[in-house]
Amino acid sequence: MENQSTQSVTPTKGRSHLKVFIALAVVILAWAGAFAMRRPVALEGWQDGLAAGQEVALTQDKTMVVLFTASWCGPCKQLKRDVLHDPAVEDRLLEGFVPIVCDLTDTSKDNPNMADFDRMREGDGGIPYVVALSPQGQKFSVFRGQRTPEAFLVWLDEIEK
Repeated sequence: MENQSTQSVTPTKGRSHLKVFIALAVVILAWAGAFAMRRPVALEGWQDGLAAGQEVALTQDKTMVVLFTASWCGPCKQLKRDVLHDPAVEDRLLEGFVPIVCDLTDTSKDNPNMADFDRMREGDGGIPYVVALSPQGQKFSVFRGQRTPEAFLVWLDEIEK
């Protein structure tokens, strides 16, 4: 009688390599996403700080749109990336308003933006905080809509009237 050796070929051996590959890919993508969220999102053409922005607003007689933000703030990065970098929003802001960014990364009293933030928000929430000011510095509207380009454009329409 012939000795038949039965070797079972496990079909899961190939699948285990695939599972390891997929798990590794997920980890790499998650790490890359987390790294991307840490990268600062620059706002080209925005005035740095309320004092500098108000000088421009008075000269051009334009409404100021002030963003209080910080490098460590995830929702701030999301607002910049998904809303403020939208081409329609960017164009509208740079043409019709004086956009100003006030960085609150340094939360010490030495940061003049902290005093401006405390004065503007009047206990009205955290960051990101977007406020519309007259050229003379009077607050007249706060952006409270959904963080979408469409909602932001509607808000810009309202403050322009």
